[in-house]
Amino acid sequence: LLLYLGLNLLYKWLVQSWAILPRMDYLTVVAMVVAINAFGFLQGIAVGFILSVLLFMYHYSQVDVAKEVLSGATTRSNVERTGAELAQLSQGGDRIFILELQGFLFFGTANYLLKQVKQRLGAGVPLRFIVLDFRQVTGVDSSAVLSCRKIRTLAQQQQITLVFTNLAPTFRAQLEQGDAIPLQENACSLDTGGTCQFFDDIDRGLEWCENLLLETGPSSTTDFGNALVEKFLPPEEVETFCAYLEPVTLAAGEQVYGQSGGDGGATADRLYFVASGRVSVLLELPDGNTKRLQTVTRGNVLGEMRFYGKPPLSSAVVAEVETQLYGLSQDSFQEMQQAHPALARQLERYIVGILCDSLTRREQQLRVMR
Repeated sequence: LLLYLGLNLLYKWLVQSWAILPRMDYLTVVAMVVAINAFGFLQGIAVGFILSVLLFMYHYSQVDVAKEVLSGATTRSNVERTGAELAQLSQGGDRIFILELQGFLFFGTANYLLKQVKQRLGAGVPLRFIVLDFRQVTGVDSSAVLSCRKIRTLAQQQQITLVFTNLAPTFRAQLEQGDAIPLQENACSLDTGGTCQFFDDIDRGLEWCENLLLETGPSSTTDFGNALVEKFLPPEEVETFCAYLEPVTLAAGEQVYGQSGGDGGATADRLYFVASGRVSVLLELPDGNTKRLQTVTRGNVLGEMRFYGKPPLSSAVVAEVETQLYGLSQDSFQEMQQAHPALARQLERYIVGILCDSLTRREQQLRVMR
């Protein structure tokens, strides 16, 4: 019986497994059999365990630690920009280098991260920002901390700002301990000549980089009427168009589309134009957190899908700062169609263009992240 069981075991692992196991795994089995025969059972198990660990480390080190290597010329924040700003970002966006990291950062993958940065620095196009996103990072070891410290040294030498996004407190503590980033109480900023910035998500980090590339803050000094002219209106029709709009003022943190409008509040059946301030569309996640889908600034439109009867998504539309809106009601739009049909058609063409641009942007994002 023992002879039968032994031969059956050898047959399964040395003959049948040849067609089943990968070659490296099969050689590990053979090494275990040889070690058991030469030194003993426990010694053979130890040899197999060591070989399996080494094999795992080798395969894991071949996984690309950078899930996505992107450029600011093709990947942007969810902030609505003017045509001139988009053109400027298309030309200068290559100065933003984005690395979306993944997996466990250890000595087998950390050096690859440093190599990616060095290759980009030697590409010829000067960098101003390196964005490191830690959203899908599961762990960091001392060698990864050392690589991040070397990246910070390179950034300081070439006056490049490191932007860390989705950096968990545990990872931040490890990087601080290894001097890869400054301590929180001494956190550096661009204004004081530092090289590190920290943001809760990559969208906010990209917005900050874009604002500096555009050399403008979140708010713009462009007049509301001029913004409408830039978007879709002829200058001579601005006054006529604005006559159909009703002003709405929202305080910081107030929802644009609340359950009840109230006096002076926004209502869900209107199309809104942002005259000043900032409004963000936030997706409510199952864990209670929110993800920013879009930020709308002066001259842009809110609620175009609601205006045409599409049920609202599970999202909140919130004024980030005190915001001035101008609303176009359904009744006013019908009056515009009757009294100024050409003006109504211009608005409809503009809205169709917005929806097409949104689909194009989503397609580009899918292509980049494929």
